[in-house]
Amino acid sequence: HVLRSKLVDTSYMRLSGIKMNSLLMRRGISGKLRNSHKLNHTSRSIFNFKDNTRSYSTINEAFKPNDRIHGFRVEETRRIPELQLTATQLVHEATGAEHLHIAREDDNNVFGVGFSTPPRDSSGTPHILEHTTLCGSQKFPVRDPFFKMLNRSLANFMNAFTADDYTIYPFSTTHRLDYENLRDVYMDSTFHPNLKELDFRQEGWRLEHQVPQDRSTPLQFKGVVYNEMKGQMSDVGYLFCSQVQKHMFPGTAYEHNSGGEPKCITDLTYEELLRFHRFHYHPSNAKFYTYGNFPLDEHLMVIDDKIKNFGKSALDKSAKLPNLFEFPKKVKFSGPLDPNGHASPMHKALIDSNIGSGFSDNTGYDGSTRVSTISIGLQGMRSQDIELAEQTIKKVFEDVHRNGFDPKRIEAALHQSELSKKHKTADFGLSLMHGLSSGWFNNINPADLLEIDKNIKILREKIKSGPFFQSLVEKYFFNNPHTLTCIMEPDPNFTEIINAEESKRLESKVSTLTPSEQEHIYKQSLELLKKQEGKEDLSVLPTLKVEDIPLEMQRFPLYFNNIDGCE
Repeated sequence: HVLRSKLVDTSYMRLSGIKMNSLLMRRGISGKLRNSHKLNHTSRSIFNFKDNTRSYSTINEAFKPNDRIHGFRVEETRRIPELQLTATQLVHEATGAEHLHIAREDDNNVFGVGFSTPPRDSSGTPHILEHTTLCGSQKFPVRDPFFKMLNRSLANFMNAFTADDYTIYPFSTTHRLDYENLRDVYMDSTFHPNLKELDFRQEGWRLEHQVPQDRSTPLQFKGVVYNEMKGQMSDVGYLFCSQVQKHMFPGTAYEHNSGGEPKCITDLTYEELLRFHRFHYHPSNAKFYTYGNFPLDEHLMVIDDKIKNFGKSALDKSAKLPNLFEFPKKVKFSGPLDPNGHASPMHKALIDSNIGSGFSDNTGYDGSTRVSTISIGLQGMRSQDIELAEQTIKKVFEDVHRNGFDPKRIEAALHQSELSKKHKTADFGLSLMHGLSSGWFNNINPADLLEIDKNIKILREKIKSGPFFQSLVEKYFFNNPHTLTCIMEPDPNFTEIINAEESKRLESKVSTLTPSEQEHIYKQSLELLKKQEGKEDLSVLPTLKVEDIPLEMQRFPLYFNNIDGCE
């Protein structure tokens, strides 16, 4: 795997008339290192155990590599004793769709279907498509089926997410029939959405009169995603993080904003949205995730029936790696004014010394992209302290390289990682899915990511064998040219500049409209209003009946223990 650069981002802000800065240093971690320390992906998950091993272990006997079942071929089955689960990976032979099933004695079952959706630009196509797929499908032609299912379902989670390079649609429920109903809605919404132009205009962007019924009022840009991203891009932290990633990965999908930038969203056409769906929302580009105690063969039978007639699409699933910098880089950009682990070496050196008021939002390790990074940043700085902050960061690395880290802090961190998997939670399956997704969509074996004990053991052995962390500091912080320093300077006119750009863009589009196009915009707005206010036939949606709901609630045993004499 390829080394991804270190990143130093300095955000320059003004607070109450005083110039303030934020400094972020982000350093790259190689894919190899990322693979060997997979505990990061799952240690933040909360684990809930029951002492029932039969159900998750017997799946080893039921499914072996190269077994065929309902159109799927078993690739691997791996038992993870410390999590009391068995992970089975399969491939759908007709389409190439991947399936990860986590068998575990847990009633809260999870289903998720996801697609690799690397953006080609910052028009927000993946984000807008995520919204538009949920505006009705062939089998369920109703607006926002997730919301409409709330009073027809016992689901404890329903949502959809657009990440940097993938989109995923998960739900969870403890009820068997409810699970089947929701799976049907999710599968139809993703593979057979209606994707009507009015829905694209509602969710993405459109030109519309300020008062839709009054054509004498000025035309404006409107749209759910458009307005959402206007708010996001006005947030200092979000803008800073997106600019850092843009400059960190030039020439790759990660330089684009998958959520969309307002100035680019208005370039997206309805036809481009349809093409993106045809290309990306295909079973050959899909990953299915199932978790819990419902039988795997039933999942496979239903999924096979839904996708077997699609055929196989020739998709290039390989993610483009960034070109490594030959020399460290530094960039500056403008941003809005900002209205708004204490024992670590960096905190003591940077925060306690009052160089900055706090770490920047993207400080820390980021393994969500094809190549991972480490970032260190500050906010609330004076402009004259930027150089001091960079020197201080360098000094801290020199110190830990020379003297190492406090062994007690290392042991405490490892101990916390080990304890985290015993912390009880009801949404273990969802947490696991979120922890695995970014690695899985970037071709990392998800079963490898689950072996927390194994990876902690490897890490302990490396620590015992020599100055392990010092060698990493030397490799990734001293001898790493793929480094970027970003300085975001506050501009008191930033908001006015953004508004002026939007006005100019709006004027450019409006000035070229023909009378017939203006009439079409007016009539389309009225049509959209009529659709939004119209009544729908919700009977097409599946629903649980009263007799489907258990009369008695599930009861859980309580256990009391004494620890050091305390109950």
